[in-house]
Formats: sequence, C-alpha cells, structure tokens
Amino acid sequence: MRITRLNISVFIICSYSIAICEDKGIKLYNSNQFDKAREYYEKILLERKEDAIASFGLGSTAFQQNDYSSAMKRFESALNTDNMELKSSAYYNMANVLVENQRLEESLAFYRKSLVLNPNDLDSKINYELVKFRLQEQRNDENQESNEDKDSNKDQSNDQNQSKDSKQNNENQDEDQNDQADSSKKNNDEQQNKDQENKNNKQDKEKGDENSSNEEKKQKLIPQDKQNATAILDALKNNEKINKKMQISQSKRKNLEKDW
Repeated sequence: MRITRLNISVFIICSYSIAICEDKGIKLYNSNQFDKAREYYEKILLERKEDAIASFGLGSTAFQQNDYSSAMKRFESALNTDNMELKSSAYYNMANVLVENQRLEESLAFYRKSLVLNPNDLDSKINYELVKFRLQEQRNDENQESNEDKDSNKDQSNDQNQSKDSKQNNENQDEDQNDQADSSKKNNDEQQNKDQENKNNKQDKEKGDENSSNEEKKQKLIPQDKQNATAILDALKNNEKINKKMQISQSKRKNLEKDW
C-alpha cells in the first residue's frame, strides 16, 4: 500500500493505497480499520521479523494513525527487500513522513530515491514538485521578512539618528539660548555697572562742583566779611571818637558850670 497523502500549505493529495499483495491487513487498511490492520501486521512480525511486506503494511497503518516515528522505522525495515516496487514505495512513504514533520529538504532526497527506482512514478513526481514549490515559497517569505527586518532596522536607525540629531539640535539651541541669556545678562550687568559708574561720576562731579561752588562762595564771602569787619571796626572807632568828643564836651560843660 502506498501513501500519497501530502499536506503542504493548501496543496493536498488525497490518500489511496496500492495492494502489493492481497492479504487481510490490506483489506482492513482499505476499509479504514487501522487499529485492526495494525494488530494484524504486528502479529505477523512477531512470527516473521524480517517480513518486508508486513513492515511496510505496519508503517502505512501507523502513518494513518499519525504515529510518524513508528511509521518511519517500519518503512526503513521494508527497504530490506529485492522488490524494487516495494522499495520505491517505502522511499516514497518515508518522504511523506518527513513532509508531515516539516523536514522538506530531506523529503526531496527520498522522493528522488523513489524516482530512481521507479522513474515513471507519477505520485513521486507530483509530490517532489510540490515540495520544491513550497520550499521556494518559504525562501521567498524568509527573504521578504529579512528585507522587512532590514528596512525596519534601517528605519529605526534613521529614527534614532533623527532623534539623536533632533536632541543634539535641541541641546545646541538650549546652549545657544543659554549663551544668549548669559550674554544678555552680562550686557545688562555691564550696562548697569556702566550706568552706576556714570551715576557715581556724575554725583562725584556734582559734589565736586558743589564743593567748588562752596569754596568760591567761601572765597567770595571772606573778602566781604573782611570788608564788613573793617567797616564795623571803623564804625566802632568813629563811635569811640565821638564818645570821646562827647566826654570832652561834657567835661568842658561841667567845668564851665562850676566856674559859673
């Protein structure tokens, strides 16, 4: 019995079997009584361990029960035969087991071995081409994902660079603003110091002018005071002369009165 089930993505070839020899196990298998077919082949192998046909039948039954590990072992045992058709079918079914386990590259090798033994095997040709097609799809998907990852990393790198540049620009702007603020503050301080210095100079000048004016006034007042003092002294002297004259006059009058 040959398994032609192949489930790769959306590609499915329905199962069918070819009877290598008519026996009870084949009939049970074809009627989908896989548990009973398996018991039948296991019983035969207990009696005849080297029976390649029984091993092939048990492998096909285990495959239908999704017991791929047991199926692979039994198909390998079935290769110990001189029957090229049975051997080709064993390679074919081993390739199908590998496909079910997503080991597509390995399955191609077994399909080729099947075709070497039976070049006209249409099922092997079809499944071989389907697996090749699926592998190419996977490679294309991987390349596309890789390119998308590269583009994404590139975009992220660009974003990071832009963010870095933006941050640097912001920092430069902040530094410029700080420099401008410092420069403005420095200019304001210098202007204030200059204004204060001018104010102090003005006050000093005004004070100096005031002192000079006072000095001039003082200098002007001193001669005037001297003149006033001189005038007063002169007046006092005159008064004193007048008083003396008056005293002399009065004395004369008294003398005259006494004489009288």
